[in-house]
Amino acid sequence: IGGSRGLGEVTAKIFAAGNASVLVSYSQSEGSARRIVGEIREGGGIATMLETNVLDKSSIKELKQSIVQHPTHVFYFPTPKIFARRTAEFESDLFHHYCNYYVDGFYNVVDSLRGLTKESMSYFYPSSIVIDQPHRDLKEYRLAKVSGEALCKELACSIPNISITIERLPRLTTDQTQSLVAVPSEDPTPLLFKLYKKLYGL
Repeated sequence: IGGSRGLGEVTAKIFAAGNASVLVSYSQSEGSARRIVGEIREGGGIATMLETNVLDKSSIKELKQSIVQHPTHVFYFPTPKIFARRTAEFESDLFHHYCNYYVDGFYNVVDSLRGLTKESMSYFYPSSIVIDQPHRDLKEYRLAKVSGEALCKELACSIPNISITIERLPRLTTDQTQSLVAVPSEDPTPLLFKLYKKLYGL
């Protein structure tokens, strides 16, 4: 989910390289999604794409109806712009904007797909080390991720046959983290490959 850019793109390509059949969902970046699916297919992989807005329950319903075989793993990467302009110590509207994606959107996906199969499904929820290392300009983002982690733990306890892996990732080099000021960040590909290999035995 949210596979047309950044960490979603890297994840789709890693699993496609491991012979997984990949469905890449996108919200706005249709051209990017087509490029990713094309590159996977050119490399001999299996990939399809589907427009999905995690904030729209009818769109999530279409996602469910379009899945022809039950997914074994769901990776959740939708995110708004992270480094937003702030004018106050705490921006309530900004906090709720982040929660739309990191809390409500994730719940919409899990709630919709829960009736898709009786077999087990594994969810991956990317969190952030900013929870452990607070940043003065990321208060709203940090608290939304805290809320998202809490939701994941509740859902994992209350919904049968699902597991949710929460991983607090460091700052990784994506289009979301690029800035004019040089800030240390890691290449996401080797880090995610190592992580997925550990979690899923790639």
